[in-house]
Amino acid sequence: QRQLFPLLEHEYREDVRVYMYEMQTKTMANAELIDQQPELRWHMRSYLVDFLVEIHLQHRLRPETLYLALNIVDRYISKRIVFKKHYQLVGCAALWIAAKFEDAKDRVPTLPELVEMCCNAYDEKAFVQMERHVLQTIQWAVGHPSAEAWLRLACVTGSLEDARTQHLARFLMELTLFHREFIQFYASDLSLASLLLARHMLGKSRRPHDESEPVLRVMLMLDELLGEHLEEVSPVVLKKYSWACYSRASTFAREWYLCGRRLALPEYLSPSVPVTPSRPLARSASSTSTSSSS
Repeated sequence: QRQLFPLLEHEYREDVRVYMYEMQTKTMANAELIDQQPELRWHMRSYLVDFLVEIHLQHRLRPETLYLALNIVDRYISKRIVFKKHYQLVGCAALWIAAKFEDAKDRVPTLPELVEMCCNAYDEKAFVQMERHVLQTIQWAVGHPSAEAWLRLACVTGSLEDARTQHLARFLMELTLFHREFIQFYASDLSLASLLLARHMLGKSRRPHDESEPVLRVMLMLDELLGEHLEEVSPVVLKKYSWACYSRASTFAREWYLCGRRLALPEYLSPSVPVTPSRPLARSASSTSTSSSS
Protein backbone atom coordinates (compact mmCIF):
# COMPACT_ATOMS: atom_id res chain seq x y z
CA GLN A 1 0.00 0.00 0.00
CA ARG A 2 2.79 2.41 0.88
CA GLN A 3 4.22 2.06 -2.61
CA LEU A 4 0.92 3.25 -4.10
CA PHE A 5 0.55 6.41 -2.03
CA PRO A 6 2.94 8.55 -4.16
CA LEU A 7 1.06 7.35 -7.26
CA LEU A 8 -2.25 8.42 -5.82
CA GLU A 9 -1.35 11.99 -4.98
CA HIS A 10 -4.24 14.26 -5.83
CA GLU A 11 -2.59 15.89 -8.86
CA TYR A 12 -2.08 12.50 -10.60
CA ARG A 13 -5.04 10.49 -9.36
CA GLU A 14 -7.55 11.45 -12.02
CA ASP A 15 -5.02 11.11 -14.85
CA VAL A 16 -4.13 7.61 -13.69
CA ARG A 17 -7.77 6.58 -13.49
CA VAL A 18 -8.58 7.98 -16.95
CA TYR A 19 -5.62 6.13 -18.46
CA MET A 20 -6.58 2.86 -16.75
CA TYR A 21 -10.18 3.13 -17.98
CA GLU A 22 -8.91 3.82 -21.49
CA MET A 23 -6.52 0.86 -21.44
CA GLN A 24 -9.01 -1.64 -20.01
CA THR A 25 -11.37 -0.87 -22.89
CA LYS A 26 -8.63 -1.42 -25.47
CA THR A 27 -7.37 -4.68 -23.94
CA MET A 28 -10.61 -6.59 -23.35
CA ALA A 29 -11.14 -10.05 -24.81
CA ASN A 30 -14.24 -11.13 -26.73
CA ALA A 31 -16.01 -14.22 -25.38
CA GLU A 32 -18.22 -14.52 -28.46
CA LEU A 33 -15.15 -14.90 -30.67
CA ILE A 34 -13.72 -17.48 -28.27
CA ASP A 35 -17.00 -19.40 -28.66
CA GLN A 36 -16.06 -19.98 -32.29
CA GLN A 37 -12.95 -22.01 -31.45
CA PRO A 38 -13.36 -25.37 -33.23
CA GLU A 39 -11.67 -27.51 -30.56
CA LEU A 40 -11.56 -25.50 -27.34
CA ARG A 41 -14.49 -25.83 -24.96
CA TRP A 42 -15.22 -23.69 -21.93
CA HIS A 43 -14.99 -26.59 -19.48
CA MET A 44 -11.29 -26.86 -20.42
CA ARG A 45 -10.71 -23.40 -19.02
CA SER A 46 -10.98 -24.54 -15.41
CA TYR A 47 -8.10 -26.99 -15.91
CA LEU A 48 -5.91 -24.34 -17.51
CA VAL A 49 -6.63 -21.76 -14.81
CA ASP A 50 -5.95 -24.29 -12.05
CA PHE A 51 -2.66 -25.18 -13.73
CA LEU A 52 -1.61 -21.53 -14.04
CA VAL A 53 -2.60 -20.80 -10.43
CA GLU A 54 -0.36 -23.64 -9.26
CA ILE A 55 2.59 -22.47 -11.37
CA HIS A 56 1.98 -18.88 -10.26
CA LEU A 57 2.14 -19.98 -6.61
CA GLN A 58 5.19 -22.17 -7.14
CA HIS A 59 7.19 -19.25 -8.54
CA ARG A 60 5.77 -16.71 -6.06
CA LEU A 61 4.76 -14.34 -8.82
CA ARG A 62 2.89 -11.11 -8.22
CA PRO A 63 -0.94 -11.26 -8.18
CA GLU A 64 -1.09 -8.99 -11.24
CA THR A 65 0.84 -11.58 -13.24
CA LEU A 66 -1.91 -14.19 -13.03
CA TYR A 67 -4.62 -11.79 -14.20
CA LEU A 68 -2.45 -10.43 -16.99
CA ALA A 69 -1.64 -13.96 -18.15
CA LEU A 70 -5.33 -14.89 -18.45
CA ASN A 71 -6.08 -11.62 -20.21
CA ILE A 72 -3.34 -12.38 -22.74
CA VAL A 73 -4.68 -15.91 -23.24
CA ASP A 74 -8.20 -14.59 -23.85
CA ARG A 75 -7.08 -11.87 -26.23
CA TYR A 76 -4.99 -14.37 -28.18
CA ILE A 77 -7.69 -17.01 -28.54
CA SER A 78 -10.16 -14.25 -29.48
CA LYS A 79 -8.10 -13.78 -32.63
CA ARG A 80 -6.35 -17.08 -33.40
CA ILE A 81 -7.54 -20.65 -33.73
CA VAL A 82 -5.91 -22.77 -31.02
CA PHE A 83 -5.98 -26.55 -31.07
CA LYS A 84 -6.65 -28.44 -27.88
CA LYS A 85 -3.13 -29.84 -27.78
CA HIS A 86 -1.68 -26.30 -27.78
CA TYR A 87 -3.98 -24.76 -25.13
CA GLN A 88 -1.53 -25.38 -22.29
CA LEU A 89 1.32 -24.05 -24.44
CA VAL A 90 -0.58 -20.80 -25.00
CA GLY A 91 -1.28 -20.53 -21.26
CA CYS A 92 2.37 -21.04 -20.30
CA ALA A 93 3.58 -18.61 -22.95
CA ALA A 94 1.10 -16.00 -21.69
CA LEU A 95 2.27 -16.53 -18.09
CA TRP A 96 5.88 -16.22 -19.27
CA ILE A 97 5.11 -12.93 -21.02
CA ALA A 98 3.15 -11.62 -18.02
CA ALA A 99 5.93 -12.56 -15.59
CA LYS A 100 8.52 -10.74 -17.70
CA PHE A 101 6.26 -7.69 -17.73
CA GLU A 102 5.23 -7.65 -14.04
CA ASP A 103 7.79 -9.57 -11.98
CA ALA A 104 11.40 -9.47 -10.89
CA LYS A 105 13.79 -11.18 -13.29
CA ASP A 106 14.81 -13.88 -10.82
CA ARG A 107 11.20 -15.08 -10.48
CA VAL A 108 10.43 -15.44 -14.17
CA PRO A 109 10.25 -19.14 -15.13
CA THR A 110 13.13 -20.32 -17.32
CA LEU A 111 12.71 -22.28 -20.52
CA PRO A 112 13.78 -25.59 -18.91
CA GLU A 113 11.27 -24.95 -16.12
CA LEU A 114 8.50 -24.31 -18.64
CA VAL A 115 9.32 -27.58 -20.40
CA GLU A 116 9.23 -29.43 -17.08
CA MET A 117 5.93 -27.80 -16.07
CA CYS A 118 4.30 -29.25 -19.16
CA CYS A 119 5.84 -32.71 -18.65
CA ASN A 120 8.00 -32.35 -21.79
CA ALA A 121 4.92 -32.03 -24.00
CA TYR A 122 6.62 -29.11 -25.78
CA ASP A 123 10.28 -28.29 -26.34
CA GLU A 124 12.00 -24.98 -25.60
CA LYS A 125 11.69 -23.85 -29.22
CA ALA A 126 7.89 -24.21 -29.03
CA PHE A 127 7.68 -21.75 -26.11
CA VAL A 128 9.85 -19.19 -27.88
CA GLN A 129 7.81 -19.46 -31.08
CA MET A 130 4.50 -19.24 -29.20
CA GLU A 131 5.71 -16.22 -27.20
CA ARG A 132 6.54 -14.41 -30.43
CA HIS A 133 3.24 -15.35 -32.05
CA VAL A 134 1.20 -14.25 -29.04
CA LEU A 135 2.99 -10.89 -28.88
CA GLN A 136 2.48 -10.31 -32.59
CA THR A 137 -1.20 -11.22 -32.33
CA ILE A 138 -1.88 -8.78 -29.48
CA GLN A 139 0.30 -6.24 -31.33
CA TRP A 140 2.78 -6.09 -28.43
CA ALA A 141 0.16 -4.37 -26.28
CA VAL A 142 1.03 -6.30 -23.12
CA GLY A 143 -0.04 -3.75 -20.52
CA HIS A 144 -3.52 -4.25 -19.11
CA PRO A 145 -5.05 -2.68 -15.95
CA SER A 146 -6.01 -5.97 -14.33
CA ALA A 147 -8.62 -6.58 -11.67
CA GLU A 148 -5.77 -6.82 -9.16
CA ALA A 149 -4.52 -3.35 -10.13
CA TRP A 150 -8.04 -1.94 -9.75
CA LEU A 151 -8.45 -3.67 -6.39
CA ARG A 152 -5.24 -2.14 -5.08
CA LEU A 153 -6.50 1.25 -6.21
CA ALA A 154 -9.90 0.77 -4.55
CA CYS A 155 -8.31 -0.37 -1.28
CA VAL A 156 -6.24 2.79 -0.86
CA THR A 157 -8.75 5.30 -2.22
CA GLY A 158 -11.06 6.62 0.45
CA SER A 159 -11.14 4.30 3.46
CA LEU A 160 -8.18 1.93 3.69
CA GLU A 161 -9.19 -1.72 3.66
CA ASP A 162 -7.66 -4.13 6.17
CA ALA A 163 -5.77 -7.26 5.12
CA ARG A 164 -8.66 -9.64 5.82
CA THR A 165 -11.03 -7.70 3.59
CA GLN A 166 -8.46 -7.57 0.81
CA HIS A 167 -7.77 -11.31 1.04
CA LEU A 168 -11.46 -12.19 0.90
CA ALA A 169 -11.92 -9.85 -2.07
CA ARG A 170 -8.98 -11.50 -3.83
CA PHE A 171 -10.46 -14.95 -3.28
CA LEU A 172 -13.79 -13.84 -4.76
CA MET A 173 -12.07 -12.05 -7.61
CA GLU A 174 -9.95 -15.07 -8.53
CA LEU A 175 -13.11 -17.10 -9.05
CA THR A 176 -14.07 -14.82 -11.95
CA LEU A 177 -11.11 -16.15 -13.95
CA PHE A 178 -12.84 -19.51 -14.40
CA HIS A 179 -16.07 -18.45 -16.09
CA ARG A 180 -16.96 -17.18 -19.54
CA GLU A 181 -19.72 -14.97 -18.14
CA PHE A 182 -17.27 -12.64 -16.37
CA ILE A 183 -15.21 -11.87 -19.49
CA GLN A 184 -17.82 -9.33 -20.63
CA PHE A 185 -17.23 -7.12 -17.58
CA TYR A 186 -14.52 -4.52 -17.14
CA ALA A 187 -11.75 -5.45 -14.72
CA SER A 188 -12.65 -2.35 -12.68
CA ASP A 189 -16.18 -3.69 -12.15
CA LEU A 190 -14.94 -7.18 -11.23
CA SER A 191 -12.59 -5.82 -8.60
CA LEU A 192 -15.10 -3.43 -7.09
CA ALA A 193 -17.81 -6.09 -6.97
CA SER A 194 -15.43 -8.49 -5.21
CA LEU A 195 -14.47 -5.84 -2.68
CA LEU A 196 -18.06 -4.81 -1.96
CA LEU A 197 -19.19 -8.42 -1.56
CA ALA A 198 -16.24 -9.08 0.78
CA ARG A 199 -17.22 -6.04 2.86
CA HIS A 200 -20.81 -7.27 3.01
CA MET A 201 -19.74 -10.74 4.15
CA LEU A 202 -17.58 -9.22 6.89
CA GLY A 203 -20.44 -7.05 8.13
CA LYS A 204 -18.98 -3.73 6.98
CA SER A 205 -20.97 -0.73 5.82
CA ARG A 206 -22.02 -0.29 2.21
CA ARG A 207 -20.32 1.99 -0.30
CA PRO A 208 -23.40 3.14 -2.25
CA HIS A 209 -21.45 5.48 -4.52
CA ASP A 210 -19.60 2.44 -5.92
CA GLU A 211 -22.71 0.33 -6.56
CA SER A 212 -23.17 0.78 -10.30
CA GLU A 213 -25.42 -1.67 -12.16
CA PRO A 214 -22.51 -3.74 -13.61
CA VAL A 215 -20.91 -3.95 -10.16
CA LEU A 216 -24.16 -5.09 -8.54
CA ARG A 217 -24.67 -7.66 -11.30
CA VAL A 218 -21.22 -9.15 -10.73
CA MET A 219 -21.88 -9.24 -6.99
CA LEU A 220 -25.07 -11.21 -7.64
CA MET A 221 -23.27 -13.60 -9.98
CA LEU A 222 -20.58 -14.30 -7.40
CA ASP A 223 -23.21 -14.73 -4.71
CA GLU A 224 -25.14 -17.21 -6.88
CA LEU A 225 -21.94 -19.09 -7.73
CA LEU A 226 -21.00 -19.59 -4.08
CA GLY A 227 -24.54 -19.94 -2.78
CA GLU A 228 -25.77 -22.47 -5.37
CA HIS A 229 -22.63 -24.09 -6.81
CA LEU A 230 -20.15 -24.11 -3.95
CA GLU A 231 -19.11 -27.70 -4.70
CA GLU A 232 -17.94 -26.62 -8.17
CA VAL A 233 -15.49 -23.98 -6.94
CA SER A 234 -11.88 -24.75 -7.84
CA PRO A 235 -10.22 -26.93 -5.16
CA VAL A 236 -6.89 -25.33 -6.06
CA VAL A 237 -8.15 -21.82 -5.27
CA LEU A 238 -9.96 -23.05 -2.14
CA LYS A 239 -6.74 -24.58 -0.85
CA LYS A 240 -4.66 -21.52 -1.76
CA TYR A 241 -6.89 -19.12 0.17
CA SER A 242 -7.28 -21.46 3.15
CA TRP A 243 -3.75 -20.57 4.29
CA ALA A 244 -3.21 -18.22 7.20
CA CYS A 245 -1.26 -15.77 5.00
CA TYR A 246 -4.54 -15.16 3.14
CA SER A 247 -6.55 -14.84 6.38
CA ARG A 248 -8.16 -18.21 5.59
CA ALA A 249 -10.47 -16.35 3.23
CA SER A 250 -11.84 -19.41 1.41
CA THR A 251 -12.62 -21.18 4.70
CA PHE A 252 -14.54 -18.15 5.93
CA ALA A 253 -16.42 -17.84 2.62
CA ARG A 254 -17.40 -21.52 2.59
CA GLU A 255 -18.67 -21.38 6.16
CA TRP A 256 -20.53 -18.13 5.46
CA TYR A 257 -22.44 -19.66 2.54
CA LEU A 258 -22.93 -23.07 4.17
CA CYS A 259 -24.76 -21.23 6.95
CA GLY A 260 -27.32 -20.16 4.35
CA ARG A 261 -26.33 -16.51 4.19
CA ARG A 262 -26.86 -14.67 0.93
CA LEU A 263 -26.60 -11.24 -0.63
CA ALA A 264 -29.82 -9.24 -0.89
CA LEU A 265 -29.98 -6.73 -3.73
CA PRO A 266 -32.78 -4.97 -5.71
CA GLU A 267 -35.09 -7.45 -7.45
CA TYR A 268 -34.83 -5.73 -10.83
CA LEU A 269 -31.26 -7.03 -11.07
CA SER A 270 -31.88 -10.63 -12.03
CA PRO A 271 -28.72 -12.67 -11.43
CA SER A 272 -27.01 -14.32 -14.38
CA VAL A 273 -25.51 -17.43 -12.82
CA PRO A 274 -22.19 -18.49 -14.35
CA VAL A 275 -23.01 -21.49 -16.53
CA THR A 276 -19.54 -22.32 -17.78
CA PRO A 277 -19.36 -26.12 -17.56
CA SER A 278 -17.36 -27.21 -14.54
CA ARG A 279 -14.80 -29.99 -14.24
CA PRO A 280 -16.04 -33.47 -13.38
CA LEU A 281 -15.90 -33.60 -9.59
CA ALA A 282 -14.24 -37.03 -9.55
CA ARG A 283 -11.13 -35.83 -11.28
CA SER A 284 -8.33 -34.11 -9.38
CA ALA A 285 -7.12 -30.69 -10.42
CA SER A 286 -3.47 -31.74 -10.65
CA SER A 287 -4.11 -34.65 -13.02
CA THR A 288 -6.59 -32.85 -15.25
CA SER A 289 -4.70 -29.61 -15.79
CA THR A 290 -2.31 -31.39 -18.17
CA SER A 291 -4.83 -33.70 -19.81
CA SER A 292 -7.06 -30.80 -20.81
CA SER A 293 -4.41 -29.47 -23.16
CA SER A 294 -3.22 -32.76 -24.61
